[in-house]
Amino acid sequence: MGTDAPQRLPAKAMAAMSLRGAPSVVSLLIGGFLYWDRPGLWPGPAAVYLIGGLLILRLVHPVYAWATLRYAISKDDFSLTRGLLFRTTSTTAWRDVLVVDIDSPWAFRRFGLGVVSLRSGGKDDAKIDVPGIDHADLEAIVGLARAHGVPGAQSARSGSAASGFHGTVPGLSDTTGRTVLYTARRRDLAAANLIYGHVVVLGTGAVLAVLDTADQLTILDGAVEVFGSHPLAGSLALCGAVLLGGSVAAVVKYHEFTVSSDPAGLSIRYGWLSTNQRNVRSSAVGGITARRNLIEMLLDRVRVALLTTDSDAQMGTNMVLPSLPRRQVTQILDTSLPELPRPALLKSSGRGSVAGSLVLFAAIGVPALGFGWVLHRVTGGALVLAAVATVALWCVLSLVVRLARARFSVAGNRVGWVSRSFVDHEVVLAATSLHSVSATGARAARVSLVRAHYFAGRPKTLAALSFARAVPDQMGRLVEDTSPEIAALRRHPTVKQPTTEEFVHP
Repeated sequence: MGTDAPQRLPAKAMAAMSLRGAPSVVSLLIGGFLYWDRPGLWPGPAAVYLIGGLLILRLVHPVYAWATLRYAISKDDFSLTRGLLFRTTSTTAWRDVLVVDIDSPWAFRRFGLGVVSLRSGGKDDAKIDVPGIDHADLEAIVGLARAHGVPGAQSARSGSAASGFHGTVPGLSDTTGRTVLYTARRRDLAAANLIYGHVVVLGTGAVLAVLDTADQLTILDGAVEVFGSHPLAGSLALCGAVLLGGSVAAVVKYHEFTVSSDPAGLSIRYGWLSTNQRNVRSSAVGGITARRNLIEMLLDRVRVALLTTDSDAQMGTNMVLPSLPRRQVTQILDTSLPELPRPALLKSSGRGSVAGSLVLFAAIGVPALGFGWVLHRVTGGALVLAAVATVALWCVLSLVVRLARARFSVAGNRVGWVSRSFVDHEVVLAATSLHSVSATGARAARVSLVRAHYFAGRPKTLAALSFARAVPDQMGRLVEDTSPEIAALRRHPTVKQPTTEEFVHP
């Protein structure tokens, strides 16, 4: 474990950073050789010098990072000093660290090292990143952050939004003693990423990489000729390759996706080639969100994620449960997180929303396509202009429908927002996460536009039309009642100027 005295990264951190950058070094060497051998290629001989400069920077960076970085771990805070001519020391108290992210890329894992990120807010100046820390110090960092997050410890905030996470039931525990809430199976991960569309993105990238390799080996023309002579078989083969490649990539990326809990909060861990672990303190959680798209409506599946102060909800970071059958999600929440607010989406089957979603899709899609077709005829075949106009009108109409279909509700000290349009989306916010509420409308009209402002990685706003004053008035009273607590919870990391001694390397 580290001490109060500043210390360097382990010397093997230089080797880890160099190994991680090896693929880019190889790419630069290949590019430099091609431009040296073929000076007629654009942008000409100047590219050799540019690539040479980038290559030098890539080779020198690991040594520079190791030589100019110091960190210190104490029982009260963590400090990081970096820089050569101009040095900056950032210090954050453990009581302010809400999220600890630990990434173990393949290159760092070979040397028993990891990359740690201490987050106390959503902006870059509220985050401290340290590459190449050994496992002993990583465990010390996680332990200190968790200790200051346990209820009853010196930094516990009993009135936080996520105090319900402390009510877990005994069950299977991981190696750290946390209660395991959920472990994703491979078929769950493949199905979830297919539903999200991640499979298509990952699979397309894999297929493009294979095609680029085939082009380098001069066998791409032959493959194109074969696929051209059999278009149907070629299309099916391409789609199969995308789905297969995407499924494999998704399973590798989110391998052993596990959510566990202890009195300090939640821990999310996943990854095979690169292991990622995210420790979220209970007081960092400001709400919960639930979603289901059209495919999930048909399959009656729901995904649940957290809203934290440092980042948006997304798969692999704040995702508590990937896309799972609705009844299974309800069962997991009831047995493992009994005090977590229940999204209303869990009370009704998604199949009941399919018809309405398709009607709304047609009601927006037909006018947008019709407008694009008319514009295409009027402009005499300007296809690009018609396509851009169609997409723009689609976006505008989608926003209008989403706003018109959204509604606010107030239950106890929580504010709910739900929108049922092409997708079902629900957000439940704790009163301490709601920072301001505004209602705008004509004096003579009963309808008003209500906006609720909160913070989840960045300032965000939920908006909905209200046809009565009761809901915005209730939300306003919640903000007034919880404003002292919000002020007490708001903390920022300390950034101090280095002392005279800190300018000089020991």
